[in-house]
Amino acid sequence: MPGSSEFFKRLGFRTLFPVIILVALVGVALNTFVLQFINEFEFSSIKEDLQWSSRFSQSIINKHYYDLIQLGSMGDERRERIAKGNALGELEDFMRQKNLHLVVLDDPTDRVLLNENIPEHIVFGVERGSEENVVNRVAIGGRDYFSYHVHFSPWNWHIILFQDVQSYGALMDKVGRAHMATSVILVMLAILLYWSLRVNVSRPIKRIISAVQRGKPPRYQGIREFEYLSESIAEMMNSLEEREGFLANVFNSIQDGISILDTDMRIVRVNRTMEKWYEHMSPLVGRKCYEIYHNRDRECDHCPSRETLDLGTISFGVVPRIGPSGDSTGWLELFTFPMLDTNTGQLTGVIEYVRDITERIRAEEQLRDSERRYRLLADNVTDIIWTMDMNLQWTYISPSVIRMRGYTVEEMMTRKLEDVVTPESYSLARQTFGEEIAREEDPGADPDRVRSLELEFYRKDGGTVWGEITASLLRDENGKAVGILGVTRDITKRKETEQALRESEERFRTAFRTSPDSININRIDDGVYVDINEGFTAISGYTREDVIGRSSLDLGIWVNMEDREKLVENLRKHGKMENLEAPFRMKDGTVLHGLMSAKIMNIHGEPHILSITRDITELKRAQDKLRDSLGEKSILLKEIHHRVKNNLQVISGLLNLQAHHIKDGETREVYKESQNRVITMALIHEELYQARDLAQVDFAAYIQNLASNLFISYGVKQELIQLALETEHFQMVVDTAIPCGLIVNELISNSLKHAFPDNREGTIRVDFRQTGDRMFQLIVSDDGIGLPEDMDVRQTRTLGLQLVTLLIDQLGATLEVAREEGTEFRISFQEYFEAGTMLY
Repeated sequence: MPGSSEFFKRLGFRTLFPVIILVALVGVALNTFVLQFINEFEFSSIKEDLQWSSRFSQSIINKHYYDLIQLGSMGDERRERIAKGNALGELEDFMRQKNLHLVVLDDPTDRVLLNENIPEHIVFGVERGSEENVVNRVAIGGRDYFSYHVHFSPWNWHIILFQDVQSYGALMDKVGRAHMATSVILVMLAILLYWSLRVNVSRPIKRIISAVQRGKPPRYQGIREFEYLSESIAEMMNSLEEREGFLANVFNSIQDGISILDTDMRIVRVNRTMEKWYEHMSPLVGRKCYEIYHNRDRECDHCPSRETLDLGTISFGVVPRIGPSGDSTGWLELFTFPMLDTNTGQLTGVIEYVRDITERIRAEEQLRDSERRYRLLADNVTDIIWTMDMNLQWTYISPSVIRMRGYTVEEMMTRKLEDVVTPESYSLARQTFGEEIAREEDPGADPDRVRSLELEFYRKDGGTVWGEITASLLRDENGKAVGILGVTRDITKRKETEQALRESEERFRTAFRTSPDSININRIDDGVYVDINEGFTAISGYTREDVIGRSSLDLGIWVNMEDREKLVENLRKHGKMENLEAPFRMKDGTVLHGLMSAKIMNIHGEPHILSITRDITELKRAQDKLRDSLGEKSILLKEIHHRVKNNLQVISGLLNLQAHHIKDGETREVYKESQNRVITMALIHEELYQARDLAQVDFAAYIQNLASNLFISYGVKQELIQLALETEHFQMVVDTAIPCGLIVNELISNSLKHAFPDNREGTIRVDFRQTGDRMFQLIVSDDGIGLPEDMDVRQTRTLGLQLVTLLIDQLGATLEVAREEGTEFRISFQEYFEAGTMLY
């Protein structure tokens, strides 16, 4: 039938062609919409990236700012400068990682603190002309940039971020080319759809119509099958939506965290628990898991998710939970499961199942710590921890038993109680145990009562030790006593101390009662006597009945109240008083001199005064006699020194008279030297006569007088020869002072005679100082012509230097002679006692 063939052709073209055109137009429109969506999505992503980078940069600055606050360093210019420098350094590192340009301005000074290749006029233009927290577009050097401006108010900084738009334009060119390619593909797909519909829809319909026109039932029920298929698809879609909603509710209601990652470790989906845990890192989707969950810029070293991606197996790990501050706030148990494509079986991602086990780990740590402390306590405590059953058989003994008793745990477990304590202690233990068993019948008895007793234990080496036992009854769930728990502490030292204390108290009591000195104890608040010894009654004449309950003021013992006030003042300031000499009035009215020492002590927790007074009346009388005798002797010694000095001056005068009758100059010089030596010794006695101490002289003053006499004796002109003295004032015994004086006499005399010929000018120096404990150094020097090079001081034939050598040997001194720029004699010696130290 030609007509029916034309009908089918017309039906196929008219029916399918609009459908194909509609599909093509819808495809192109959809592609254009996708392109616009991608454009807006990219701009939104850049905006979010800039906003996130801005927030992160502010968090970096905030961290250093709050560190200053926590350290209390606000206002410390140096610490603020260091904190700001560290913040700028971290900002620079972060922006380089993000490939952004960063500028930081200081608002008060308009100073650029940090700049990443952005011209300053552009920077200030954006800072003054752009809104804060808004993405703007700006042209820099022929290129377009996005800018984002924020203000950090605590430090008054302006932070401006710049993002190059060029990369965005290149991306959009790629998207445009992809759009064109997609349009071509859609047209080709429309042609394929036309062919497919013609083959699979149009032709079956034609066969159905042809069969109907021929009056035969159709062999292929295509339309009904399409309707059924459409209805089935609709039902399936509805069912799928219901199932997806159900699964989403289940997914979000799970209290553990669930995170789905793609093969690049990027988060695809998370449930509400993960969003709640990491809300400080929102948004989570689209970012790397290690950035969100671990605050890292690269994958973790041991990552279960990476292991699942590499091996396609389930993996497990325990990872820290990172809080908003970047520190660990707990622990997470992580299970990772491979996610496979149902059609191809290819690995498409990872499902992370996360459970917070912080409390469990803390509980486990506390349990381990508790077990460790208990074991450490049981194994190392010096006390013995033990348990017994109701038959007094050991059920547990701690290892510390070997330290106290010498027995091992195994040896003790086999021994009975009567074998390890003395018979007296065993009887006491049985009696105490019986009393506790009897009290069990009393319904009002405290079930947690504790008993303490002291027992004497045998040691393995045959000795004994004392132990203080603290024990209570062990009970079952019904409250019935089933055993004994006890702790035994070694109190042997305490027992020995108590015994020593008792013995010490007994010795003190005996010494207190029998001491010949007066000993009394008074209350500190009112001064009332609480105890006195026999010495008090013997010296004062008072009986115990006269004194106890009364004070010293009541008895009138103090002669001078100033002495009592002095005692009270020292006790108040220092808690004691030592060697107070005072007169005391006895019962019969006589006055005795006493030497009192007192100290505050506690008796039964209350402060008391312990006073010890010795009768020194006879001693005072003896001291007065001795003082008078010493005064007489001092006068006598002064008179002796005066007479010796006078006699030596007479000898000096005789030598002077004799020298006037001698015509030989050398002989006269010998007489003058002898006269000077006599004067040297006479000066010692003159110093002793004038000094308070008759055995020591001020050596510095002595040398001063000696040198002055020598200059006068030799008729030295002061304008030619100067005397420089550098001496420390020190009291030197006569045994040392006389040899030293003679040495100084000889050395100064030699300098005056030989060092400055032909009216030569110069200086003679005498330096005397103490170099250590009773160690001295004497230096006599001049800046004259000096000693001859070939002259040996110790081998010279002159009497003066021979005398110096002998005196140095007598002192046990060392002599050093320097010949540079004159002559210097350096003598080091220790204080010399010819008659022994006890004389002085």
